[in-house]
Amino acid sequence: MSNRRLAGGACVAWAVVCAAGTVALADEGRISLKPRQSVLMPGESTGVDAWARLPASGFAFASAEFGVEASMPGWSFASAGAIAGADVLGISAWQTHNPFGGPVADPSNPKRVWTGGFTPASYDPALVKFEPVISGMSYYPSPLTPWAVPLDPKPDRGPAPC
Repeated sequence: MSNRRLAGGACVAWAVVCAAGTVALADEGRISLKPRQSVLMPGESTGVDAWARLPASGFAFASAEFGVEASMPGWSFASAGAIAGADVLGISAWQTHNPFGGPVADPSNPKRVWTGGFTPASYDPALVKFEPVISGMSYYPSPLTPWAVPLDPKPDRGPAPC
């Protein structure tokens, strides 16, 4: 029986031996891609979630514009964006924050901002790499601030080699 290995910006062997991902630095924003299953058996599929991580000083995620690149096609679902071959393009995620009478933003950090379904066309052994391509990201700096502050986001490229 063959299997397909999946990774969120790094080789699966790294994820098994090392920590599940890198820790964001205090002054950076990150988008991390995390498959729900790291090995697929024939007939299986998996979800892939995008998580936004904010600076430690930030209050809540505000918005992100990004895409997801995969090393092979297989997207069957995307909560936002357009599936184009092996990629999902034009993903836009946001939440509103109006501390003076409207909805208050969810301060979870990290916060899941996107999900996709991945079903490989072939179950021959292969490593599938997912990579975020970020064009913009912002956050709310405090519970009383209704405007967003832009970040210079970094893609989470997974753990360092062991």
